Amino acid sequence: MDVKNVFLNDDLHKEVYMMPPLGVPHQLGEICKLHKALYGGDHDGIESLKSELARSFSMKDLGMLRYFLGSEVAYSLKGYLLSQSKYIANLFKRARLTGNRIVDTPLETNVKYSPSNDTPLEDSGLYRTIVGSLVYLTVARLDIAHAVHVVS
Repeated sequence: MDVKNVFLNDDLHKEVYMMPPLGVPHQLGEICKLHKALYGGDHDGIESLKSELARSFSMKDLGMLRYFLGSEVAYSLKGYLLSQSKYIANLFKRARLTGNRIVDTPLETNVKYSPSNDTPLEDSGLYRTIVGSLVYLTVARLDIAHAVHVVS
């Protein structure tokens, strides 16, 4: 769901209470005070919440999550599969690096890495964008951290 002008995972500024979830031991009449907004719950409850929110906010149901912050999300009975291959392919296309050879990382230590000639880059903004995108990838891909450090 894309809820405009509302943050469902933010600190709450009003007191909000709820019944304890099923399976949570509690005394009869006991309730929970929320400190942060919650996601999840049963399907009927989610549909009910979406209807209630749609009455107060401009809403758009985007369906099942497929792509978020550069990661593709696939679902199976065993769980979720996250992949950044599309993000990486788009990064190669933007950097005009398609068709180049692939090398193992970490980088070979006996090679001197320097510009091919001492002329400035044609598009330094593109270089910074690519390096920034690579730095973002190192969050999930520690195997490329050394190579990204060299180019940055």
